[in-house]
Amino acid sequence: MDIIASKPESAFSAIVLHSIDSEKVVFSYEWEGVDKLEHTKKTPSKIRYTAKDRAYFIGRGRRQYLDEFMRY
Repeated sequence: MDIIASKPESAFSAIVLHSIDSEKVVFSYEWEGVDKLEHTKKTPSKIRYTAKDRAYFIGRGRRQYLDEFMRY
C-alpha cells in the first residue's frame, strides 16, 4: 500500500495514511531513523464522526481528524 496522506506530529515524525474507505482507515507512524525513514506496522481503525459531522479515527491514543491530513 502506498502512502496517500500524512500529518506531521513533530519535526521528525508523522502519521501516514495508507488507505481509507467509508468505514475504516489504515495508518502507520513514521519517523526519521539514523539512515532512513522507519515505519510501525499498518494499523486499521474505525472512522467515527463528531456531533458536527467531522470525521476522525483513534490513533496514538487520541483523535486524528481526517481533514488535518495533507494528501500526496
